[in-house]
Amino acid sequence: MSNANLAKLAGFTLPESPVVYTSRDAILYALGVGARDLSYVYEKDSAFACLPTYSTCLKIKGDSFDVIPFTVKSVMNFPDVKINPAMLLHGEQFSEFRKPLPTGGSFVGRGKIIGVWDKGKNALLETEFTLVDPKTNEIYTRDVYGMIIRGAGGWGGEKGTSVEVQIPKRTPDAVVEETTFPNQNHIFRLSGDYNPLHVDPNLAQMVGFPGPILHGLATYGFAGRAVIKTYCGNDPARLKNMRVRFANPVMPGDTLTTQMWQDGSKVYFQTSVKGGKVALANAVAEIRPAQAQVDSGPSVALKSQAVFDRMHEALQQNKSLTEKVKATYLFKITKGGQTTSVFVDAKNKDKAGVRPGEAAGADCTITMADDDFVALAAGQLDAMSAFGQGKIKIGGNMMLAQKLSALTQEAAKL
Repeated sequence: MSNANLAKLAGFTLPESPVVYTSRDAILYALGVGARDLSYVYEKDSAFACLPTYSTCLKIKGDSFDVIPFTVKSVMNFPDVKINPAMLLHGEQFSEFRKPLPTGGSFVGRGKIIGVWDKGKNALLETEFTLVDPKTNEIYTRDVYGMIIRGAGGWGGEKGTSVEVQIPKRTPDAVVEETTFPNQNHIFRLSGDYNPLHVDPNLAQMVGFPGPILHGLATYGFAGRAVIKTYCGNDPARLKNMRVRFANPVMPGDTLTTQMWQDGSKVYFQTSVKGGKVALANAVAEIRPAQAQVDSGPSVALKSQAVFDRMHEALQQNKSLTEKVKATYLFKITKGGQTTSVFVDAKNKDKAGVRPGEAAGADCTITMADDDFVALAAGQLDAMSAFGQGKIKIGGNMMLAQKLSALTQEAAKL
């Protein structure tokens, strides 16, 4: 086969396919990318949500085609085109999150090959996959997969354009470090990518690796969580899009270090193996702004505002409270069918205080009715009883809710 025949694939539409997943699938994916927050792994958590980067796995969900990616599987019998799956590498990934992914549902997957480019020695095959609501035709997510076909370039075809991301030349604004499990690959593959390269030691060694490597999309998910936690207030709906280039492999058990630089609505980032090479390069994400103080409708007067005022005074007057509490909180106070968001920083001495609205990186989210929160702060409502009755809903790190007593006690003195 002439390499030039690959260009015939451009514009090829892949067969439309049903995509169905449940909350169990969403949780399994979250575990596969290292999530520990209850909001991603516990279906009864008040803030339970699906990680947006799960979209990257939905094109192959439930398929057992082993090493052959869905694109190749669809074109294996295309006239004059032969692709050796062993020569494929996942080179680049772009994801656009138009609507928050539900924690389960039935959808339609639509795909097409949007470009075949001659990169010299290699070829680059770009495939677009959209997840669509079959009833409204609305697009939830759009993913573009850049697959490198090694040794298939050099026919003199179009090179295509490359998006080059320039990381700011300054110290990172934030760094998140996480250690993957030694069997992280075993967990992640259950979300659909059964390529034996990620589980079979013999095959991995045959192609030059010391053992099975972690899926690039698993590292992608780790980085996505780092951005969401640091710059989206742990609200996955605020991640608008994300782009990376897969630079080097990650081994299960490696520690991943994600460095981030914010510039307005954009977050530039780079994920490396600690003490080793860059794994995700040419990386940038775009985030949506936080919601306003009142999530819907006109502002409402809260009885609990007096409590928050005293909490702010306590944090301003006694900075040592941050050493006792060491946490940030997002309160969602409900009243009259509306929700008001209040952010409490009892973690950072230089930023300690109470502010309206949401902010990035809340460690714990507490949802309560206005009257109930006032009663709790006044000692008229027992926290454990209220939790058992469903009057308190807690997301994120539930244990941090217990530390609030140190802050409310100081506030009560005022």
